[in-house]
Amino acid sequence: DGTLVTVVEGTAYQLGSEQLTESASGSLLRIGRLIDIVRPQRIRFVGHTDTQGDEAANRRLSQRRAQAVRDWLVRNRGLDPASTRVEGRGPDEPIASNDTPEGRRANRRVEVVLEPRGLAR
Repeated sequence: DGTLVTVVEGTAYQLGSEQLTESASGSLLRIGRLIDIVRPQRIRFVGHTDTQGDEAANRRLSQRRAQAVRDWLVRNRGLDPASTRVEGRGPDEPIASNDTPEGRRANRRVEVVLEPRGLAR
């Protein structure tokens, strides 16, 4: 549908926390530059977790992680908060197996969905 997606990987967070690590800043700066280029009408921040732990807690954590990415871009790149939406999907949409550490790390992510003008929902 023309939507562009970029991902902030699980290594960008402290384990079990929404706190961004120092290594996250490079990815977040690249996302900020992409937003400047695309100039989307709406940006969705969609958080995901692995299946380890309590499902309700994971859902809340995924929401907080997505919010942390959005807030970083608002503070550091001047993103207009009115053009954003934050969602937490918890463990519902894995992209890898949760049976391995690598798969769980891949599943702990925030997708940044850029919806170009005329396509935003």
